[in-house]
Amino acid sequence: FLRHWRRRGARWVVLDIPLLLETDGARQCDLVAVVSASRGVQRARVAQRRGMSAAQADALIARQMPDALKRARADIVVHTGASLGRTRREVRALLRRLTRETS
Repeated sequence: FLRHWRRRGARWVVLDIPLLLETDGARQCDLVAVVSASRGVQRARVAQRRGMSAAQADALIARQMPDALKRARADIVVHTGASLGRTRREVRALLRRLTRETS
């Protein structure tokens, strides 16, 4: 995938890889952005999306790398637990940074 887009002259590509940090895949990336939300927001989203109880969602989240550790390893953190407007502002800032750094 990366070779394909490099050959085509892409200045950057976005990879959506949920286990990027757990599998050490970040070594292949120049910049790592992590989306972050509070535990309560995560629980509600997982339960709704997968039709799970809160306890099942908590168990699933507990098996993952802690959010604080993901944030510590990230170059950029996009906060998705507040308003949609805030998330959009943070994503726009990320896109401006990518565009500026690759111009």
